[in-house]
Amino acid sequence: MKKVGIIDLGSNTIKLLVATYKDGLKEIHKQIEESRISKGISQEKPVLLPESIERATQAVKTLIEAAQEHNVDSLTIVGTSAVRDARNGFEFANLLEEVTGYPLRILSGTEEAQFVAYGLRFDPNIQQYSSFHHFDLGGGSLEYNRVQDHELTYSTSIPLGAVRITEQFIPEPKLPIPESQIEQLSAHIEKLFAEHSIKPNTPNTLIFTGGSMTIARKIIQELLPGELINEHQISKNLLDSISRTLSLRSFEERLEVKSLPENRADVIPAALTLILTAARYFDQQIVVHSEYGLRHGLALHALNS
Repeated sequence: MKKVGIIDLGSNTIKLLVATYKDGLKEIHKQIEESRISKGISQEKPVLLPESIERATQAVKTLIEAAQEHNVDSLTIVGTSAVRDARNGFEFANLLEEVTGYPLRILSGTEEAQFVAYGLRFDPNIQQYSSFHHFDLGGGSLEYNRVQDHELTYSTSIPLGAVRITEQFIPEPKLPIPESQIEQLSAHIEKLFAEHSIKPNTPNTLIFTGGSMTIARKIIQELLPGELINEHQISKNLLDSISRTLSLRSFEERLEVKSLPENRADVIPAALTLILTAARYFDQQIVVHSEYGLRHGLALHALNS
């Protein structure tokens, strides 16, 4: 049975998925290396810093070894917003190939969005929805897909990643966040939605993927046990509740929440603001969550190649 490995070199984390296909996509192994490489991504011409390159290279080497332990038939490594936006992104890709022997494919924003949409189709919890708006929230960018009657009708990438918008709108992310900064950020998000032809019309269902949404669900389970509708549907009210709680806390106080990783504690207020702004924009009281995403879409593509 064919096995493939996918390494997603994201802005905030670097992730491995080893998968096969048997009556649907089957996850064999998942592994995450916390390695933010996107510091300074909000600058006009960002650069991958030497320490970021070193961390990323070591993380990728670790994940390659993990994939090889599972005897994968192929291994694909991709870079997303932090790499494609950096002035030295191609230099980094060449260096990584020299060190590891594997090429780094730098995805365009549209490619990233479409691969995420492809992976999303195979989530059993999502197959019931024929039409929906979908956002994949990363550290550097936000990918958007509109699906109508099971057909992907529009994809785009927006510079609204959690790290990027934190740098832009929350200058002191380790302090409690003033409401004025949250309001300015929300207005900016709505402005970019409109500029990218994202219209609050049908379809109505709103789906989010990405690490921030996964962590938001875990935080709700910790702070508000028993309140979730189910594993993949989260009410806007619950998201608003944890957003207010975390925004009022300092960085150190946020870390008291056991389900919040340290490398997410500075950006989670901005991430939750974006999710809530999208829910209001589309007038949705429920946000649907899927853990399928870019790696799943790439794995399915590799398995079918």
